[in-house]
Amino acid sequence: EQRKRAQDEARINFQKLCREVLRGKERDPPPFRKIEPALRKDPRWAPLACTADRERLYGQVIREVETARREKEKRQRFDKEELERTRKKRKMSAEEEVLVNFLAERVKAPYATTWNDVRAALADAPQLRDCRLDLGEQERLFAEFQHAATEARCQEFLLYLSALPADVAGPGLTFEQVLSGSLDAAAARA
Repeated sequence: EQRKRAQDEARINFQKLCREVLRGKERDPPPFRKIEPALRKDPRWAPLACTADRERLYGQVIREVETARREKEKRQRFDKEELERTRKKRKMSAEEEVLVNFLAERVKAPYATTWNDVRAALADAPQLRDCRLDLGEQERLFAEFQHAATEARCQEFLLYLSALPADVAGPGLTFEQVLSGSLDAAAARA
């Protein structure tokens, strides 16, 4: 058992030696026969009795080093791609913000128009002409802008109706009666 422990320790030490010698040569590790003279000079060479064992352990270390190098390169590629996706997303977010701000400034009644009408009317505007978003993204943003504007208008109308007296906007009245009464109430205030 003590002999087995000594052999295991000799193998571990020889593998450490191989890793040290290979440091900086991970991309193109030399074959065993070329690196053998450098390994022989180290005291960790002698405890292993067989050169075939040394060569086998060296091959294992090379495979481990190559696997670690590939994993590192893979992580670096993934990190680079992730960084690029984040930059692209941030860039798109800025582009989206520019387009939505432009729509808010130039399209006064989005609930009463279509994307095709807006594109035709504002085609010469640099904010739309030079926009890096594809047409599908632009249309999606317009639809979201249109929905938000319609929702805001509905909320305003709801607040307006809730502020009217019950005889002008009550549960027993039809929509036409409420509309007529609210317009008369608005005219009376003005």
